[in-house]
Amino acid sequence: MRFSTTISALAFAAVALAQDVTIHVGSQNGTAGLFFDPPSVKASNGSVITFVFDGAPGNHTVAQSSFPKPCEPLANGFDSGYIFVPQGSSGPFPTFNLTIQNDAAPIWFYCAQSKPAPHCLAGMVG
Repeated sequence: MRFSTTISALAFAAVALAQDVTIHVGSQNGTAGLFFDPPSVKASNGSVITFVFDGAPGNHTVAQSSFPKPCEPLANGFDSGYIFVPQGSSGPFPTFNLTIQNDAAPIWFYCAQSKPAPHCLAGMVG
């Protein structure tokens, strides 16, 4: 019985460490632009990262990349696809969720939009 109590306590502790984190896509402090805000977070296993596409107007993506190639898609990585937010939008805004499976491995991401100029090369990375 002591073993199952210990397992239950550990399971509760793991759930308690998980958190919900919001990253704004195409917006920083309410100003539209080529941003992820914040550009980086620390999250534990089970945490849900919610990317909120609230930069209006905007047409952005969240695509997984790697440290050595931050502006190239990672094979088998996640990709939100293009999400368009028209001028004057006031919400609710589209979202893309990512659940952290391995908090020991950093996750790199970028915006794959290339028009009118590549957003990644303008610094839209995280």
